Amino acid sequence: MSVRLRQAVSADLPRVTAIYNFYVRHGHATFDDVEVRPEDRRTWFETFDADEPYLLLVAEIDGTVAGYAASSRYRPHPAFAATVESSVYVDHQARGLGLGKRLYDELLALLTERGVHSVLAAVALPNEASIALHLSRGFREVGTFTEYAAKDGQLISSTWFEKLLRRRR
Repeated sequence: MSVRLRQAVSADLPRVTAIYNFYVRHGHATFDDVEVRPEDRRTWFETFDADEPYLLLVAEIDGTVAGYAASSRYRPHPAFAATVESSVYVDHQARGLGLGKRLYDELLALLTERGVHSVLAAVALPNEASIALHLSRGFREVGTFTEYAAKDGQLISSTWFEKLLRRRR
């Protein structure tokens, strides 16, 4: 098995969308409840820039995209310019291969190079695997929003995590 990490290109959008749509249909890792088409995600895709802190990385297994990691603007206010929100999605058939860890390690290294101060992540509960992933990459739990979202008639809580990449003096 050959694994390669790289910046996403537009040709990856159908595969990235397919991975995402699995989680739309099966579970609550995303709160979207309707599948999206690649063309629906074009604007989202165009927010990423390899020269900025807003990155979209993919993991390929033997040439097929099997997961992705993204860093997005946390909030539009200038006070949050050095803060990003991260997400990682791995193809359900590739879970357990360490792709999430590899994607996160690469993403965090690139964000550090780009001067990002803090990375935030939300994990919809329950999701022990995602909690373990974040803790293993040095994130710390900062709190839980209880029953603050709804999907398919269920109230969902999310635990938030943060990782400081640079300490301010």
